[in-house]
Amino acid sequence: MRLHQKLDTNIGHKIMLDHMPLLMVCLEGLGKLAKKFPGIAGTSISYLRDFLVDPSPILAKLYSQATMQKKKEKEIAPYRIVVQTPEHQQAAITDVPLKSPGMTKSPISAFEALREAAIENLSIALRAAHPTDQYCVPALIANVSNRLFIAEKNENESNLVSLNIIVMLGHVAVALKDTPKTTQNILQFFIQRFYKVANEQNALIVDQLGCM
Repeated sequence: MRLHQKLDTNIGHKIMLDHMPLLMVCLEGLGKLAKKFPGIAGTSISYLRDFLVDPSPILAKLYSQATMQKKKEKEIAPYRIVVQTPEHQQAAITDVPLKSPGMTKSPISAFEALREAAIENLSIALRAAHPTDQYCVPALIANVSNRLFIAEKNENESNLVSLNIIVMLGHVAVALKDTPKTTQNILQFFIQRFYKVANEQNALIVDQLGCM
């Protein structure tokens, strides 16, 4: 099975977590191939970009599970312990969050690990392609802008696609800061998006701008 086919496989949650090392190797393989053979870097860029912004069924499923887990954690209200001190008659109040014994961070950490690996290797592939294709970053921005336009018509996938694109471009701007106009092009994209998106995404844009 080819690397990109493995990344697009729709598998169950348990199998997905068991396959995490293999999925990471597939992502790293695309980056290493681009670095060793710059002539095929464009192919690696396409596969890694699509993994993030199509998005891959694996990434979409992990994001859905991570979102559900975060929602459950927020719904569990904290309880308060009040200690009355005899000397000063003042209460010391401590908020203690309640957590379910079975609660795990695995969907969140798995999602973030895969996304970070894809972005890191995308940056490697872009750097490998840049000497022969100086427009590889503007082409990436144009492609994801079109993908955002399509995603915004579908509420179910809009949030994941938008968040992945914001994080991806922020990381690319930092990784390729020494290449001409990369930072300026991505900065312009963020400025255009800033007032058009939800507050959560605005906060993420500000965070990426701080990293840049």
